[in-house]
Amino acid sequence: MKLIVISDPEYLRNEAEAIDALFEAGLEYFHLRKPGSSEEDLSELIDAVDSQWHSKIILHDHYGLQERFSLKGIHLNRRNSSSTRKGIPFSASCHSLAELDRLRPSVSGYLFLSPVFDSISKQGYHRAFSDGELFDAALSGTIDDRVVALGGICPANIPDLHQKGFGGIAVLGYLWNPYREDSDRDALVRRLKQLIKATAL
Repeated sequence: MKLIVISDPEYLRNEAEAIDALFEAGLEYFHLRKPGSSEEDLSELIDAVDSQWHSKIILHDHYGLQERFSLKGIHLNRRNSSSTRKGIPFSASCHSLAELDRLRPSVSGYLFLSPVFDSISKQGYHRAFSDGELFDAALSGTIDDRVVALGGICPANIPDLHQKGFGGIAVLGYLWNPYREDSDRDALVRRLKQLIKATAL
C-alpha cells in the first residue's frame, strides 16, 4: 500500500527539518496543505526543505510553485477544484463514491476518499461510509489500487483498509497531533516507521 503524509494545516516549529526527517526515513509522498497560507509563506517552507525531496511533494494551493520548485504535482480539492496550469493534476480529494468515478479520469496518480474513520485531526468529523458500502465499492471496482483512504488512520486499522481494497492510506493527525505538542522529531519518525511497517502488507 502507498503511504502518503499530509502536512499539518498550521505552520509548526522546525517543520522543514521534520519533513526532511520523514523523507530520510523512507517517505515517498508528501502533501503540502496549508489552507489560507500566503504564497510567500508556503514558498519559504518549501525552500527550507532539502531540494532533493522536492520531487516527492504534492501541492494543495498556490499551484504556480509546482513548476518553480519542480515539485511532483498538484492536488485538486474543494478550495481548488480545477487546475489553471497545463497538464493533468496528480491527485484529488473525494468525499463520496460517486465522486471517485467522476474524478478518476482527471488525475494521473491517485484519489483520496474521506473520511473512512472518525478523524483524528478534525473534531466532529465522522466516518462517512459503512463497512458494507466500502466492501461493495471494492467489489464493483470503484475502490481499487488508485484509491487512498483518509481520515482517522493509525497502524491498527490499516489491515482493515487493505482488506477493503484500498491502494494506500493518507495520514495527518496520527503523525502531527503529538508533534504539535512536543516538537519531538525522533518520535515523529518512530510513528512514521510504524505506519511503514503496517502498510508493508
